[in-house]
Amino acid sequence: MNWKRTLLILWIADFFCAMGMSLILPFLSLYIEQLGVHQTQAVERWTGWIFASQFIVAVIFQPLWGSVADKYGRKVMLLRAGFGMGIVTALMGLVTQP
Repeated sequence: MNWKRTLLILWIADFFCAMGMSLILPFLSLYIEQLGVHQTQAVERWTGWIFASQFIVAVIFQPLWGSVADKYGRKVMLLRAGFGMGIVTALMGLVTQP
């Protein structure tokens, strides 16, 4: 019974995380224009690549991080992911071009 509660909590947390990440899409093209890309076709291309890059990297690295989690433990990997996301989010403020 305990694993069902944990699964439900993780599912809800993952749903809200994915929903939050998806909410950037309507504003991403406006942000790319602020970074100096003004041609419509280039803005569309950059928007697509930037949004897709998260999922492309996830497909490549999820098996790797899963095997590392099996070897060293899930808590260590959760801490790594949390610190990594914090660092990347802070570095996003320093972006000057797409």
